[in-house]
This record gives sequence, C-alpha cells and structure tokens, in this order.
Amino acid sequence: MRTPVLVSIAAAAVLAACSGGGAGTGASTGKDAGTGGGGSGGAPSGTGGAPACTEDCAKLPHVANDAACDAGACAFTCMPGWAHCTSRPGDGCETDLSQPATCGACGNACTPTSPICLPTAGGYACSTACFNGTPTLCAGMCTDTTTDPKNCGGCGNACPAPSTCTGGKCT
Repeated sequence: MRTPVLVSIAAAAVLAACSGGGAGTGASTGKDAGTGGGGSGGAPSGTGGAPACTEDCAKLPHVANDAACDAGACAFTCMPGWAHCTSRPGDGCETDLSQPATCGACGNACTPTSPICLPTAGGYACSTACFNGTPTLCAGMCTDTTTDPKNCGGCGNACPAPSTCTGGKCT
C-alpha cells in the first residue's frame, strides 16, 4: 500500500493508507477519494473480505464529510485551506495553508521579501504588505485589530472566551 498522495492543493483529494509506510510516490492507488466500502462516516470496517482501517477516517483532522475506509485505506478530501503534507497517514489534513511556512501549498514558505501569507481567490499567496480590511501584521498574519479576538486592540491581546472583539475592545 502507498502512503498519502496529495492530489491537489485547494480542497485536496487524498488517498491515505491507514497503516504505516514510507513517503508517498506521487502515484494514485486508483481509488476515488470519498467513495468506498467503509462503514458510515468512514468508520473502520473489515466486512466483505476488505481489510479494515486502523483508525476512524472521518475523525482525522480537517477532513471533509466524505471520509471513508476503502479496502484498508482512508479516502478523504481536505477542507478548504488545509492539506495533508506529512508521510504519516493518521495526520489527516494537518497543514494550515494560511501560514507563512506553508502558504498555499505544502512546503511553500514565504520569503523575507514577501513574508505575509494572504488569502487570494481560491487559495493563499505570499505578499509584501497587509491591505485594507486586515491592515495590521501580527505574528506573520494580517488582521483587523478592531475585530480579531486573538489580537483585540493590538497584536497578541487575546479576548477571554466567550468574549468577542468590537472596536478594538473585548466585550
């Protein structure tokens, strides 16, 4: 069995073997992501002679609702903004594509000349500056400190739960 294969970046389709193995080869196993003989919700199964997955595919991080166990392999789609970038099948869609270290794709780090990862139509891209709507740079991310509960009124000023941020003040 092959280990995870990243098929595309936006809403990445992934076929991930549910047992150990080495790095992926980039080749598909030929199974359609999101289909297969798993139980409801991607639960492990071993019926019909098919091997069971060693974990509940639907409970992997940031996988879409289409996760299923198909002949011992988890088949799933990543939620928008997330990707599967490791060689560990059980990680699911562990990589946040909005971060400067993985801006828009696995391993796509923003450079010192374009250090900010910003949302674009259909993904994320590195940029040189923050723009209207999110004008303040906080820890490598552009934000609006008048509404961001993690940076309310200034970078790093988090509002306690269940507070929100209004006008730069926790309410």
